[in-house]
Amino acid sequence: MLADERAFEHFSRDEFRRRMERTALVCVGLFASAWVIGRIVLAGRDLEGPGRLWLAVLTGIALASWLAFRRLPLAARHPMFFGLLMHSATAWGAAMHVSQMGPLDSPFFYGIYTLPPLSISMPGRLPSRSA
Repeated sequence: MLADERAFEHFSRDEFRRRMERTALVCVGLFASAWVIGRIVLAGRDLEGPGRLWLAVLTGIALASWLAFRRLPLAARHPMFFGLLMHSATAWGAAMHVSQMGPLDSPFFYGIYTLPPLSISMPGRLPSRSA
């Protein structure tokens, strides 16, 4: 591998890590805000229960992801893996939250949650996308 290729690989890996770190921090703010707003707006209603649990779980997932991207050297070396893990965990938490809000049994509804893990690999190199 040439020096220019190594420099580009390092740049793209670091840039991807920074973008995922920012994404995780934005998700922390969104999920925490939704949790607070849900407690105020849905107080005493049937839909309050699922949001109380699952928005807190999603906030925790986003916070753990932000800390991983911010502090873990392993996340800096393998940001694609940690990004895929973050997107998969977020999609799972969102699916669990929405599934408890009503009888949404459509295959399309559950199939839509497979898109974030698939789309996260697009900025990566071809070998990392196909592996």
